[in-house]
Amino acid sequence: MGIEAVQRRDKRVRYFATVELTNVLELEKNAGKQCQIAHKLMRVDLLILGELGYLPFSQTGDALLDRVAHHCKNNKKESFKDDRR
Repeated sequence: MGIEAVQRRDKRVRYFATVELTNVLELEKNAGKQCQIAHKLMRVDLLILGELGYLPFSQTGDALLDRVAHHCKNNKKESFKDDRR
């Protein structure tokens, strides 16, 4: 779906392994640079989160990820998970 969005529909797509994104969000928060990656993700048309549920992440990471998903939804960006490896 991501490839089709780029090739046929000229959309900006970004993929993250879910645990990777939560780690980046937590590192940003700890460094006092919260929301930098979230603002960058606001510019994409499709956010694909892979490997959701395969690795545990902290409660803080979960809250930060929910915030990103909420902003994407409010900005009418599409995001969905892909559990295939």
